[in-house]
Amino acid sequence: MNNTTAAAAEAEARATMRAISDLRAAYDLALASGSGTQLDDAMRAIDEAPAGVSVRSGWQSLGDALEPAEFRLEMSGGGPACRIVGSLDQHGAPYAVEIQGQDWFTPWATLPLDAADRADLDWFASFFEFVIS
Repeated sequence: MNNTTAAAAEAEARATMRAISDLRAAYDLALASGSGTQLDDAMRAIDEAPAGVSVRSGWQSLGDALEPAEFRLEMSGGGPACRIVGSLDQHGAPYAVEIQGQDWFTPWATLPLDAADRADLDWFASFFEFVIS
């Protein structure tokens, strides 16, 4: 990946991470205020943040029910693009969550996170229900 595309991919992932942190701050503020309308607005903003939500299963025998194993939240597309990926435990709860950026014709690169961003990212991913119907 050349420096220009790497910088664009990282900038997109960082901007998305800032937006997620802002969503958490708005949610926490709405929760503290006790305002149902503010809380509804905050939850709607979280729900509408990803452009797409996908889940896939692991290997299973024929005839077995599919169990979700991994998830993907498409946050932005094109070039540069950003996604959040991770694994799902036996209860469908996300873990090993990563935020990744990519620019045209380059591989996805995971953004390194500090503890505060890690907590915000895990919090954000936990808002979604990952089921296979």
